[in-house]
Amino acid sequence: MTTLRLSQTGNRIELSGGNRSIAYAIAGVDLPELTDMSFAVWHMLPLAMKSGTDLHVDGPVDPLTCENAERMSRTWELWRPQDFKAVKVTALPGGPRRTGRKEELVMFSGGVDSTYMLLERGRRPEPVAALTVQGMEYGHGADAQFQRSLRHSQPLLDALNYRRITVTSDLRRSIKGYHTYASVIAGYAFLFGDLFEAGLFAADLSWEQDLLLFPWSLNHVTNRYFVSGDFSCRAVNDDVTRAQKVEAIAESPVALASVSFCIDKSIRPQNCGKCRKCVRTKAMFTGLTGGVPEGVFLDASPPHITHADMLGDERAFIFDLYQRVRDRGRLDAVPGLQEAVDGFLARGRWQRRWDRLLKRRSR
Repeated sequence: MTTLRLSQTGNRIELSGGNRSIAYAIAGVDLPELTDMSFAVWHMLPLAMKSGTDLHVDGPVDPLTCENAERMSRTWELWRPQDFKAVKVTALPGGPRRTGRKEELVMFSGGVDSTYMLLERGRRPEPVAALTVQGMEYGHGADAQFQRSLRHSQPLLDALNYRRITVTSDLRRSIKGYHTYASVIAGYAFLFGDLFEAGLFAADLSWEQDLLLFPWSLNHVTNRYFVSGDFSCRAVNDDVTRAQKVEAIAESPVALASVSFCIDKSIRPQNCGKCRKCVRTKAMFTGLTGGVPEGVFLDASPPHITHADMLGDERAFIFDLYQRVRDRGRLDAVPGLQEAVDGFLARGRWQRRWDRLLKRRSR
């Protein structure tokens, strides 16, 4: 069993347990003394599931958090028993939350999903908190780059009436893997449970796409578990695909000027225009809006889709784009798209024939 302990000095927190120590530094708001340590459960659960080690929090945690964390571990064991184990999660009894909490905060990275989330919600009548984390898209030590990203996306927050909160943490040095992303996001939201009643984060995929990449961490099954008795972290826009989000962003000059999605860490928050995410997003802009928007990419040349873009998780995005462009009669607008889909379907047919042959030979 791993016992987790917390030390807090104002806006600085240290979470320790299992020969690990994780630091958090908050800016943009005064963090009160925490009355609930649910965030620690969500942040350490991925590691516990991987090692099969039970968790005990030496501090107050809402009982529903412990129950849902155990449910999360059982679910991942069900899906991937070779990789994960169900674990027990216990803690000291929790007490009442502080009164006067704000309704919600939003998780904002500046990427396509979170940018669309803010656009879809529209300008807020009263200021709303937007939480940006250093230690996810931008590394714990990438201070100058993280500050550039904040400046890059600030005009969008100003236009839609959001105030920025930041957390800097070295959590990702310890917690890694495809199964961790949702728990990491939820943990950061739960960290602010004494100030807000709920956290909102942008869904990565639609439900239909979830089934294609299953089980990706941000899925509509386990997203339901991020609920306690007095706080919830909820996914929004899980009925909208990435292509639809890109098309909506194209209608907003301020969003176009601030959105960042490039894989190349050396140039973020700019977008190179050459990496697979940039090429995919270029293709979405071109197929659905008629061209590559000015100022979004360093290399604004037209996109070209290849068979490699149909491999792995890219297929969920590219095939959705193919369907939407095909329905509009605009397949010629995205060079290589039809050929990439045809090649994927041909490989599938050959694979099925090969499987049938192997099945006959094994009789």
